[in-house]
Amino acid sequence: MISTERDETKGSHTFKKIAYLPNRPKESAFFSSRAIKARFAQLGLDVATREQQTPQGLAAFQNAEMDKWWPIIKAAGIRGE
Repeated sequence: MISTERDETKGSHTFKKIAYLPNRPKESAFFSSRAIKARFAQLGLDVATREQQTPQGLAAFQNAEMDKWWPIIKAAGIRGE
């Protein structure tokens, strides 16, 4: 997570990284619940693996998705509006 912090000596905002808290057992237990997994399956959703439920895991997944889809988007000439 990134937050801004006022630097009074320079009169501007600087960016500061805030440490992530490790996954709490209660949070990961929620996603490993059979009822939750069954409901997600009914909705057509996948439960991310425990490794993907961390900031680093999410970043790795997003990078992999960008590497996969960017050439296709670029070749098709798709642009944001």
